[in-house]
Amino acid sequence: DVDSKGKSKAKKKEPASMFQINGDKPETKSKKKGNRTCGFWAGTMITMVTVSKMTSLIPVKEERAPSPPIEFDNLEEFVLQPAQQGVTVRCKVTRDKRGMDRGLYPTYYLHLDNEKKVFLLSGRKRKKSTTSNYLISIDPTDLSRGGENFIGKLRSNLMGTKFTVFDNALHPDRALPDMSNARQELAAIIYETNVLGMKGPRRMIVIIPGMTKDGERVPIRPRSLIKTSQSTIKPHPSSPSINVL
Repeated sequence: DVDSKGKSKAKKKEPASMFQINGDKPETKSKKKGNRTCGFWAGTMITMVTVSKMTSLIPVKEERAPSPPIEFDNLEEFVLQPAQQGVTVRCKVTRDKRGMDRGLYPTYYLHLDNEKKVFLLSGRKRKKSTTSNYLISIDPTDLSRGGENFIGKLRSNLMGTKFTVFDNALHPDRALPDMSNARQELAAIIYETNVLGMKGPRRMIVIIPGMTKDGERVPIRPRSLIKTSQSTIKPHPSSPSINVL
């Protein structure tokens, strides 16, 4: 419709039609509804397909056969000799904060992590030591350096980032010229620098002596001529985890 001035008349909405459900709504083309899957089931199906694809990409880790029960007659020989091939020796370290001298020197205990909780080793920090220096014993009460149960010690550098485990043999300065009776290095532990724990749990690198064909440990001594890569084993470190208690 056109008015007298030649302008098209706009269609006015009736007040009543503004409150009607279908009042003056633009015409829309009706869409044919096909067979649709319910939204919940569609989402579930997509999730299932996604999970199945992700699962197929995850490598399946082969489960190792459980280790046989660990039994021994001589405790000193057991803690110093390498573990048998195919046997996993799992242990647990606990700390007694009371220790000695009103808790200034706590005591640490190592037990087999099994049902019997068999005691293996104990250790404490030495007095008047400028660096971390721990005595290791096979007796939970006798932790003296001159005792018959003393089997080794652990010493660190000044920064507390590098540790070395020795047996109970003589210091190189007091040993024979050929170093046959000098102490052996049983392990080396190197911590990665982690100021204030900003990088999460501390990561470590552990280096242990290699093995001979007869299953014996390769002797590693200070100033030894045997210092090749074949004389040591460097296990691949795994990602550390935190147990929140």
